[in-house]
Amino acid sequence: MSYLKSNFNLCVFEVPQNSLNASEIHDLLTQKAFVELLASEEFGDGWCSMEDMFNSNFGLAEVNFSEYIAAGYRYDQKLIPKALIRKLYKGKLKARSKEEKLSKVDRQILKEECKAELVIKTLAKPNSVHWIWDIKSNLIYLDTKSSKTVDNFIMLFTKTFGLNLTSKNYGLVEDQLSRFLDNIWTNIETMDGVWIDTNVVFDANKTKFNFSGSDLESYLKEIESIKKDKPVEKLGICIAIKDADYSIGFTNKNFIVTVKDSAKMKFESVDAAVIINSDRMKLITNKILNLVKNYYKGGI
Repeated sequence: MSYLKSNFNLCVFEVPQNSLNASEIHDLLTQKAFVELLASEEFGDGWCSMEDMFNSNFGLAEVNFSEYIAAGYRYDQKLIPKALIRKLYKGKLKARSKEEKLSKVDRQILKEECKAELVIKTLAKPNSVHWIWDIKSNLIYLDTKSSKTVDNFIMLFTKTFGLNLTSKNYGLVEDQLSRFLDNIWTNIETMDGVWIDTNVVFDANKTKFNFSGSDLESYLKEIESIKKDKPVEKLGICIAIKDADYSIGFTNKNFIVTVKDSAKMKFESVDAAVIINSDRMKLITNKILNLVKNYYKGGI
């Protein structure tokens, strides 16, 4: 999670059959810690400290927090504009074509050579996301909204621990997820502690809902007027959990949700941030699970 921020993305994984303790997990993490890219490398990833993405030499105390492991996943990539590759390729192709006739394979090799030449001259852009492993419940919370980052994270996790991660989709496949969002949209007024946000996007013409009224009655009328026959692609809802209100955004493509917390929290230590925010993740995950259970209970 973005432990010290109120806005984050929530992607949840289940870790089956884990028997590793904190010390063993730390040792395996250090074996796959992030290593700076070589000049010829275009992409590289590895583990780092949660507090400092440039710290790959982290101790056990920096990742072990009570029943949780918290660390960073760093991924560096060299981004080369396609226009720059084309410009270099055209120049070299013109020069080579004067000397010999190039086949389709030769042209492809030349293009790859141009890209490799630019990779060496390009600086990598460092990126990192936070993740937490609840060892007791064998759940992992990852803060990202990128499907590609999720895939790369899973690959590195499997290489590191020899464990397969399962995305927690609450029993919903993509088609069911779409109907689940439609169900929330249709029945939102009857749900306790849940109300609609303005972040709603429909499949048809990517129509967005933006409330323009000034009171609850106008709000409900406006929602009712656009409910019929418009499948939901993205849906934002507000959920009251304990003493906090969370704005949670769903899409019908996956179960990565965006979360905004109205409360601004300050923590005395990283330990407190990890533990308190881990509890917050559990509350949000359980609330989503309850919404899914109610959806199935309706027999849809």
